[in-house]
Amino acid sequence: MATIEKLWKGSAQEQVNVMLITLVTGIGSGSIAEGCVIKGENGLTGKMGHITFI
Repeated sequence: MATIEKLWKGSAQEQVNVMLITLVTGIGSGSIAEGCVIKGENGLTGKMGHITFI
């Protein structure tokens, strides 16, 4: 939802392709390509995967 909010009312207005990464209690992400939300399996948004920080 945060990615859609940024596209509609926030800093990503007038953009066609957007990727948002959030770091709060975990790592979240959302992607919009050509103005459409990228959805993964079962209608869920795509997962970023596991990243190891050293």
